[in-house]
Amino acid sequence: MPTTAEDRDAIRDLYARYATDIDAGADRADEWAQHYAEDGVFELGGGADPLVGRTALRDFALTMPTTGIRHVLSNLIVDVDGDQARCEALVLVIMKNQIVSVGVARDELARIDGRWQITLRTFTPDAA
Repeated sequence: MPTTAEDRDAIRDLYARYATDIDAGADRADEWAQHYAEDGVFELGGGADPLVGRTALRDFALTMPTTGIRHVLSNLIVDVDGDQARCEALVLVIMKNQIVSVGVARDELARIDGRWQITLRTFTPDAA
């Protein structure tokens, strides 16, 4: 069984890969969707319908540009409890050198088949 420190490190690695995969857009849409559980949910905030399941998540990633966008996840607070975890992170989305979105992601994660996956991401954009 991994230690809490090893689990936190694995979750931080998940977040780094998550950001670089979504920044690659259609080129890595499948990889990005795999960071979610099969029935994972992404609540985008701002009144948008949630994305449910890897197919919907992959389709969303296919709409992302393959250049000129950066997702920055920082200030991670990771709490691990066995095969479950919660994480909160500051999110910045930069497009063409302009900040286009700032907010907080609150995630629930599960260790599934030995690797951490997001079961629910709730993104709350900061008020404009």
